[in-house]
Amino acid sequence: MSPCRPSSRRRVALVCPYDVSVPGGVQTQVIALAEELVVLGTRVTVVAPGRVPSRAAGDVAYIDVGRALRVAANGSRAPVALSPAAAVRTAGALHRDCFDVVHVHEPMVPLVGLSALAAARAAVVATFHRSGLDLAYRTEAKALGGLARRIVTPVAVSEAARETAVRALGLTDVAIVPNGVRIVPGGHGDKAPVPTVVFVGRHESRKGLAVLLEAFGFVEQPARLVVIGEGPETPALRARFASDRRLEWCGAVDDETRRLLVSSADLFCAPSLGGESFGVVLLEAMAVGTAVVASDIPGYRLAAGDAAELVPPGDPVALAGALNRLLADGERRAALAATGRRRAEEHSMARVASRYLELYEAALS
Repeated sequence: MSPCRPSSRRRVALVCPYDVSVPGGVQTQVIALAEELVVLGTRVTVVAPGRVPSRAAGDVAYIDVGRALRVAANGSRAPVALSPAAAVRTAGALHRDCFDVVHVHEPMVPLVGLSALAAARAAVVATFHRSGLDLAYRTEAKALGGLARRIVTPVAVSEAARETAVRALGLTDVAIVPNGVRIVPGGHGDKAPVPTVVFVGRHESRKGLAVLLEAFGFVEQPARLVVIGEGPETPALRARFASDRRLEWCGAVDDETRRLLVSSADLFCAPSLGGESFGVVLLEAMAVGTAVVASDIPGYRLAAGDAAELVPPGDPVALAGALNRLLADGERRAALAATGRRRAEEHSMARVASRYLELYEAALS
């Protein structure tokens, strides 16, 4: 526990192993949670690789522990800091300041997460985001060893993530706190004049962009497809589908531009093939009033409930059928959008932050 004198404002370190200047699911959650905790009166410091992200706001302090490199993990390439210097800086950051709680996201990710567990002198809360075990993750679990016992309060973002943490580390009493989404006051913006489908994500096999592009070739309704993001498959996919003039490739965009593009679209499509522990990207689209079509995988099913049209993953014909039906049916799209907005409000980041404050107090007790 922290040796510092009690204060009326809790001091919390949010530790993220991924470069917070690079858009990503865990990074987005950490940044948004930090800002909501500040609104609730908590003093928050984010300890992570990367400079202060441009999308950050509010009175959150950031400590950059070093440069990150992209490393293959769980079907993606994650920006993590692997240098011993990053581990030393992480430990130093946690020793310099008197935190009441050290909240580590993805504690099994080297080296920042592991260093935070080893160095923390306060109550440790750990959130597990990943679902699915592979050889690398099992190896990391063995390397973690006794450090797992330093976790006072383990948390998972979904049942799938909890099962992964339990199987990997033998944890018990793992609370579930789903990922949250910012709710923008005032609803969504005006829809584009041409019916629009939008995709957001890294261009890699797991995200299913190739399936969506193939499916769009079967879309008979007048429409365009806006593709946001980039990745290792971008050049090959752009070349393969270069003849389809309905495609608009936007590349990487900032958060505000992405929000505007998604809110002005008629449909948001998430065709991931798997490996998603919780579909917060669906909730982000729902929060700005856009109807959702997504793969019927556990993480997306958990996030969406009945607020999205779900189709078998990896099936371009089924996906095309869903897109054609919804592009032709404005009433169905409006109903999905309304249901989705209510669903997103149930998962607001304000609620998530309040739940974490309860867990922090329980950990301190």
